[in-house]
Amino acid sequence: MKEMEFKPWWELLLERFRQEPTDFLSRFYAQSMKAQNVTAAEWAKGVQASMYLDTFMPSPARLVELGRDVGGFESQAREAWELAMDRSQGRSEEPLPQLARKVLNRATNGQNVSHIDFKQLPFVRKEFMAAYADELQREAVGRNANALPSGARRELTNAT
Repeated sequence: MKEMEFKPWWELLLERFRQEPTDFLSRFYAQSMKAQNVTAAEWAKGVQASMYLDTFMPSPARLVELGRDVGGFESQAREAWELAMDRSQGRSEEPLPQLARKVLNRATNGQNVSHIDFKQLPFVRKEFMAAYADELQREAVGRNANALPSGARRELTNAT
């Protein structure tokens, strides 16, 4: 995405959420969008959706989700759980993503999900969904952290 495609939507976003336009904030959002390979159309769609849906200034990850109709981390976790259940019952041949296998293994303590007691399944599902969404969020934060200028990374690291 080029600056001339980013800037008008950025200014509109700042105005809508009454944010002061700083160079740091502008660079952070622009570089976050670049790190996520956001297209101009996805950027525009994300900003437009945020203007209607959000009360507070959205994070870069939120704008990416809105622009790509991702549905959020919880929605992705639900889809991964449904795929795992379909596979365990022989209704799907689609391979389970590596992250889903890792989280499912943790949630079931290494036990095959088809061997989990039916009464325990809601608890396993809840644990899986929370852990999967957390992992997705951690990955998104990691990608955005790499988009920060090195000086900003040091500032944020020292602030914690």
